[in-house]
Amino acid sequence: MTGKSLGTTLLLVLAAACSSDQAGGLLAPASESPSFAPAPTFSPEKPSESSSEASASQGTPTPIPRIEAALPDGLKVVYIVEDSLYLWSSGQTERILMRAAIHRPLVSPDGEWIIFRQTLDTAPWAESIWAMQADGSDLQRIMGPADLEALVNGGADLFIDDMKWMPGRHELVFNTKEITEGPPGERPRFDLYVLDLAGNVTRLAAAGQGGSFVFSPSGRYLATVNDVRIGLIDLESGEHQTLQDVSDARIPAGHVYASSVAWDPGERFVVALAIPGRAISPDEGDGQEQVWRLAIDGTAEMMFLRKAYLPHAPSLSPNAQFLLYLDTGCSDAQGLLHLHDLAAGEGRPLYCVWNVPWWAADSDHFLFWQDGFWQTGQISATSRRLMEFLSLPTDNLVQVTPQIDWIDNANFLLTLRSRSRNVCTLSIATLEGVAAEIVRTTPESCPEADFSLSE
Repeated sequence: MTGKSLGTTLLLVLAAACSSDQAGGLLAPASESPSFAPAPTFSPEKPSESSSEASASQGTPTPIPRIEAALPDGLKVVYIVEDSLYLWSSGQTERILMRAAIHRPLVSPDGEWIIFRQTLDTAPWAESIWAMQADGSDLQRIMGPADLEALVNGGADLFIDDMKWMPGRHELVFNTKEITEGPPGERPRFDLYVLDLAGNVTRLAAAGQGGSFVFSPSGRYLATVNDVRIGLIDLESGEHQTLQDVSDARIPAGHVYASSVAWDPGERFVVALAIPGRAISPDEGDGQEQVWRLAIDGTAEMMFLRKAYLPHAPSLSPNAQFLLYLDTGCSDAQGLLHLHDLAAGEGRPLYCVWNVPWWAADSDHFLFWQDGFWQTGQISATSRRLMEFLSLPTDNLVQVTPQIDWIDNANFLLTLRSRSRNVCTLSIATLEGVAAEIVRTTPESCPEADFSLSE
């Protein structure tokens, strides 16, 4: 729907990231192949129950309880710790590269290629993009600062913001930011490009026509969001269309905007969540949170409208069917958590919480922090369950959010950091507990990781 303005700003949902400082050290990878240079290892003895508290206070790594669970077939995990890149597969770990200042690894969906970034000393934002096969061969630089400058004929200092593999292809989509004078020092260009492994760059959307992006389940479509529009790109035909105009929001300059967007599993539509901004068009309902169903044929339908409970933005389920949000109704500063079924147009209150939960990949469970523990709730049940394995002790008065990256509907990559236990772990876990620990490091050297799940 292009003729009607939504008149709202859009919320950027940020995932918490673990620190990857250069200080610290690797404590224990799972195992290593003799054909590759081994990483330094340390295997602490499991402390007795009586000594657990003392060991933690002295900085001895404490094992995290494990569960028996089958790991996903075809799973590969790549991670970087202290200038070394590792590949984990079938319980075995290999170090396949050592290179200074590398970070942010990405493995292709079929597990055949790995890309990573390398920070350069020419400027704080300067980076090179490298690619290699998963066995460490065919290492090549595919993009550098000069290549980015060429995209704008040297008219701005650019750096890559978001970059993702295209489903089913050995190509990547990325957008950029440019350096600005004064705070905040950068701004998004709302562009989109495709990068192949030979270093060729193709413009997918000009500045102002792209933005943040979400692939459809099959990878055919790309939903895009910027400060003026929610758009759609058909990657097969190359067709662009505007699903929703948000230009009347009069968004303050310098911010980064994206909608909380979820794809219908059948790729018929996207559901977009919008929250009120600083300036709201009166005919759109001042201070109203809105949820829209935006079909790929260009039609639009408002599915949900309510007074905002700022600063807590609602959360859309991955299957675009359910909404979690907070409202008044609790006696203290907590909000009353509500669950709303967008398809049925009905909902119910659940319980009082401090923050809006995260959704699990199955669109049935959700996670939240309450009363000193991470807990999980479920659509089909009213009870809550403690997730003690996520609730590692941290520094006093500091809550360190676990980093969760869902592999499938049951398994996720889990990064847990605890200074009081002097450990950061990268594991494969389920909602029941940790199934396999891949590596543990010091808290200052938490790994940056990605995965592929091939057939």
